Amino acid sequence: MLDNISNLKHPDPYICEMFDRAIVLLDEDKDSKGAADILKKVSEQGCSEAMVVLGNMYIEGTSEEKEYALDQYRKAADLGDSSGMRNLGYCYSLGKGCVQNKEKAAEWYRRSAEAGNSRAQTNLGVLYEYGHGVPQSDAEAFKWYLMSANNGYSRGQTNVGVLLLEGRGVEKDLSEAKRWFEEAGTPRSKYNLGNMYLHGIGIPTDKNMAIKLFTESSDAGYSKSMVQLALLSEDKDAMIILLKKAASKRNKEAIKMLNMFGIDTQEYVVKGCSS
Repeated sequence: MLDNISNLKHPDPYICEMFDRAIVLLDEDKDSKGAADILKKVSEQGCSEAMVVLGNMYIEGTSEEKEYALDQYRKAADLGDSSGMRNLGYCYSLGKGCVQNKEKAAEWYRRSAEAGNSRAQTNLGVLYEYGHGVPQSDAEAFKWYLMSANNGYSRGQTNVGVLLLEGRGVEKDLSEAKRWFEEAGTPRSKYNLGNMYLHGIGIPTDKNMAIKLFTESSDAGYSKSMVQLALLSEDKDAMIILLKKAASKRNKEAIKMLNMFGIDTQEYVVKGCSS
């Protein structure tokens, strides 16, 4: 997701007041013309945060509006705004409003990450982990994930836990992996922690704790935890319900299992599927 800014710290109280007024209008109507007019006036005063919010308002619009949005991000980035830098990286990474370019995405993510943006630090780590726009390097990925994790970003914390669990880019350390999963508290971290408890990976086996964690993760929409709960269920009807829920999120394993039960999965396959 794009960085968004809802709070402004600025030495000019008038600019702060105007910015806050625009945010209130956006809360009521995300396409508020009144908010856009205010933000444009504030951005003319050199307020980079207003430029970022303006960019976010227009990035999903017409081709001209997308070009305007990217220009706003660039202006914010030129003023040293790490969110403007990160949003440019995000747009180049996905081809949002521009031609997809992973190399340019990495450049902007790096600038934002070096400016202390914890989300950009994780984004750059992902590019290193998968070798997109940069040479593949688990060690570099871990470095940026850890930086992000230490800055409090839960996705970075989860990714640190995964690499510690698997011993990729860093020496395997199950105790530290568990600590970071607990710190993150994300649906994906609870899934990984649940597997540690289920299989006794670095900790005593505790099936009840595993089910508790999978349930919390599943309730938050994480499809892999839905599949795990289905596998642990002794009730076929409950299993099918969980698998259908996971399949609706395009989980490949869930779709495969439903096929094994002779259940039509065409509606899920048409949407495309992911692991």
